[in-house]
Amino acid sequence: GEMAKANPGYVGVVLGSHGLFTWGDTAKACYETTIRIINKASVWLDAHVAQPAFGGPAVADLSPAGEGPPPLAFSPRRTWPPARRIWL
Repeated sequence: GEMAKANPGYVGVVLGSHGLFTWGDTAKACYETTIRIINKASVWLDAHVAQPAFGGPAVADLSPAGEGPPPLAFSPRRTWPPARRIWL
């Protein structure tokens, strides 16, 4: 849009309540810029946040220490497009 044309050095913009938008000559360039910006923000947040986000966890972690996330069987399973059977 107009903002990008007026500021050719910009590679993206963060819109409040909307998220991160990046642009580039190719889809891969946009993706790489998005990842770079997210990683940079993550490093900044790690260095500047003195307390857990949103006041910390709402519930206690019930998994045994060191076991990592729960198995995928406990995660919602979504597929797209939905599986369809074709009868001939």
